[in-house]
Amino acid sequence: MRLFTPRQAIRRAQAILRRYVSEGRALSEEFITERHGEAAREESGGL
Repeated sequence: MRLFTPRQAIRRAQAILRRYVSEGRALSEEFITERHGEAAREESGGL
């Protein structure tokens, strides 16, 4: 078992994700855009 500080855990997770996410891609922005679309559909009654 290995223990990591919170900072180490974040850096480790970022390094793992870098393998799968292309440079310059903003997952947070994609998530926010997707969530706004879902909210708009919910407001209009469609799911």
